[in-house]
Amino acid sequence: MSLRRARKSSAADAADDDAVVPKRRGRKPKTAAEDAADTELPQLAAAEDADADSGKKKRGRKTKAELQQVDQQVDQQLQQSSGAGDFEWGGDYDEEQRAMQAGLLVPAEGPGSWAEAAASGAGEEDRRRFPYHRRLHSAAKEGNTSAAEAAFTSMVAAGLPPGPRAYHVLLCSYLKAGELPEALAVTARATDAGVQLLPESYAALIYSHMELSPPDVAVAKALYEALPGTGAELQAPWAVLCRLLAAKGFAADAVAAVREGLGAGLQLDEDVGEAYIKALCDTEQADAALKVLETARPRHGFTPEARHVNYVVAAYAAAGNSTDAAGLVDAAGSRGWGRDAGSFNAMLAGLVQTLRQVVGEGEEPSDTLVTDFSMTRPRMLQSGVRPDKFTFKLEAEGHVVLRDARSAMAAVKSMRNMAGAMGCRLLDPAALSGLLSLLCERDMPVDLLQLLVYMSEDSCRCAGGQYSE
Repeated sequence: MSLRRARKSSAADAADDDAVVPKRRGRKPKTAAEDAADTELPQLAAAEDADADSGKKKRGRKTKAELQQVDQQVDQQLQQSSGAGDFEWGGDYDEEQRAMQAGLLVPAEGPGSWAEAAASGAGEEDRRRFPYHRRLHSAAKEGNTSAAEAAFTSMVAAGLPPGPRAYHVLLCSYLKAGELPEALAVTARATDAGVQLLPESYAALIYSHMELSPPDVAVAKALYEALPGTGAELQAPWAVLCRLLAAKGFAADAVAAVREGLGAGLQLDEDVGEAYIKALCDTEQADAALKVLETARPRHGFTPEARHVNYVVAAYAAAGNSTDAAGLVDAAGSRGWGRDAGSFNAMLAGLVQTLRQVVGEGEEPSDTLVTDFSMTRPRMLQSGVRPDKFTFKLEAEGHVVLRDARSAMAAVKSMRNMAGAMGCRLLDPAALSGLLSLLCERDMPVDLLQLLVYMSEDSCRCAGGQYSE
């Protein structure tokens, strides 16, 4: 079985160690097994890296990029959900040594099953488990599955059947190593041992399968459906599933998952609410998304922020409904909801899209449409919202459609002042090409030269009459 040692900076390792293991007066000597692991693991990790660098990917295993995406989530699972605080010894090194010598940490015999251990008071709060838990937790942070399995086996040999938290940390060690099939196998081992996994274990598994490329939606949904229990126990896995389904483009699945959870009495918080609103807008249900905004505070207990509002504004604007988009932006301000430059930019993007459609069909834009476009930035300033580089990008593209060379060039200058280097790359290639042609037609050599300088500095090229990067 291949191993993967996740690399972290020494500063991060120190922070993690301080958070999990209390300071001791002495230095604990390494065992022979730990010395051997320190010698062998770098070689095994190097071999795994060589396989990854060669471009070969084994079925069910993660690539380097996928490992980097999942590392942070697994670290959080280990730190927050594995009961790391309960695993700490709570005393100093010398006290632990005396306890070991007294035989307190390695009982001659123990209960035969986890249920018996929990019933007899020898559950995961039993201090005899702490050294094994600490070894398990330390191995899992590094993705050292061999060391994790060794600690796990030692617990069994000591007459201390592993409990839910021990299985959770063992599972996370396989996730950290990118070995998803082995992580799934841990769930079967727990079931066979009569141990009910923590909800966080299922959340970690769902996250890891959704971070695959492509995401394994079928397994992620099956894991959620296999969850035991009801109510609050389902909240964390459900939230992870809903957020990732929406983020990965599975909007219809996300809508169905959210509605199923709400029907089961789960709580729609800010993060799941954002996923729900996004998924509704992606499935052309902007009115339903607006209803979620309106009922967020009285029904679900959270106040909509700009990240919630902007999806609905963008949906209305993209559908050509600039009136409702503008009305929602105004309502967000009057109702105490969040709004920011992204709110106005979403409305502006919809107006630019409508302008392109109208002009592309050979028609003249209406005065109302032109006025709405021209007045968006002044409305931002009146609302106390500062325009950003994307505001000026959209303005430049809109003015190109309207064939207003001076206004377009002014917007480009403002955009580049805010964006800095590579600012011209924000512009749509067709819009930049159109601006070059427009400046030539309007006989504006100074602005034309300035734009060409910007393009040169930003490594932009124009080939065959069409701008390309």
